[in-house]
Amino acid sequence: MKKLSESVGYWTKKLKHKERGAVLKFDRKNEEILGLISLSIDFPCRLMNRFECSGRSAYRAIEKMIDDGYIKRYRKDGISSLRIMKKGQDILIANNPDRFERAMEIRRYSRSDLVKRLRIHRVASTYATMRNSGVKIYMDEKPALFSQSEKELITLTDTAFYSALEIKELGPECTKIKFSRSVGVVLCTDEKGFIVYNTDNSLMKWSGKAEQRLYGVLTGILLNKGIQVNDFAGLMLGNDMNTALLQLNSKGGVKNSFFKLDNTFNEFYYVPTNKDGDLQLKLLINSEKRAYLRESVIQAFRLRDSLFPFAADGIDTEDRVTLLAYEFDMEKIRKFKSGLEMFEKTGIVICFDFQRKVLEEYFRGLARIVALNKDWVAKELNRWNEKE
Repeated sequence: MKKLSESVGYWTKKLKHKERGAVLKFDRKNEEILGLISLSIDFPCRLMNRFECSGRSAYRAIEKMIDDGYIKRYRKDGISSLRIMKKGQDILIANNPDRFERAMEIRRYSRSDLVKRLRIHRVASTYATMRNSGVKIYMDEKPALFSQSEKELITLTDTAFYSALEIKELGPECTKIKFSRSVGVVLCTDEKGFIVYNTDNSLMKWSGKAEQRLYGVLTGILLNKGIQVNDFAGLMLGNDMNTALLQLNSKGGVKNSFFKLDNTFNEFYYVPTNKDGDLQLKLLINSEKRAYLRESVIQAFRLRDSLFPFAADGIDTEDRVTLLAYEFDMEKIRKFKSGLEMFEKTGIVICFDFQRKVLEEYFRGLARIVALNKDWVAKELNRWNEKE
């Protein structure tokens, strides 16, 4: 049976529109759909459930846009996607030129080669996750940090994502980072940054040295623009939590050319590209909210300081070393497991419920996995929101 999101044509048979060819109503829903398809260049149909207006409403709107010539379906190599048409570009620019005119100018990706097309799809998945997590992705929402024409010092007022394509707009300065596998960078307002990767559902090719060069180049570029990033963390996006287990267990392959945890970043977070991941990323990009939830968890489990040297966050009332793993820092999780094995200990790992199964498989009896209650987490975060 075909998945609904893999077959937009399903709705052609089910829905009939009375006003074919009518001018599109440029409301928030249609702008979101058209804008994300345009920004992504080739938007995979499997991500249709990632629109804010997902569900029947999104499918109706998309099929109407296809019928009226704003977007088109494209299928090659067994992969279905959506692409914006000239008519769609025109209505975006006419209604919001600040947001879409410049974006149209830098669309340089080749869309026919399968490898390049799959990379475009990973970028599309990244855009959807960033937008759903409250990270700014459009040019009119964030300063032009990587524009050659922008010479002034810049103040960052919102957490923003800059794609690899935007970063490369600087030209010669970016030649040193051409071998990086990064899809972009998230810059937060509290001097924190994340270099972002999207591994989809497999292991990506990896060179720690190339990624360290990217770290250095980005730090220099940002300092020249007046932006201080104290530390870049890695942020790995993937289809689901099963892919997280693949990353944790990887040794780099026979030729050591695939991803493995190698201390390229002191912190390397994994976030699935679904609604659970959206909530996790909202937490990661807000240092104050992270600190508040951490303190709430420590108090709830009555954790005390621990002398255990391998990434433990404390010891519980029964003197068991405990790891707070709900942020899913893969480096921290790996080090904690290594410590348990070395000292022949068992411990406690605290996580979100959607992470539990993967952590149970990874630790294999070395630790008891405890999932935080969803309602309790929501209540604590609501308290933080009220304080703000």
